[in-house]
Amino acid sequence: MPIRAYYTICSDFFDHSRDVAAIHCGHTFHYECLLHWFQTAPNKNCPQCRKQVSTRHIINKLFFDISGEEEGSSADPESLQNELNRMKAVLSTKERD
Repeated sequence: MPIRAYYTICSDFFDHSRDVAAIHCGHTFHYECLLHWFQTAPNKNCPQCRKQVSTRHIINKLFFDISGEEEGSSADPESLQNELNRMKAVLSTKERD
């Protein structure tokens, strides 16, 4: 039985400094990461769901409407990671008790 190799495409957060792209299955990735995936992956499949895709079906720039956020809210990656770490500590404490 052949061994299936799965490659990681990217684990960075989306931010305003890099273009975000989508493919027709609906999954989104950094545009540069998706292009690199297509150049190096053995099959032209979506990195997430493994459906057959093509570079000609890439929507190469998505725009996100973030106007619904409250002013002063901090949704940057560092703040989110800090909140996640805090919640993990709370959960760990409750599990010990």
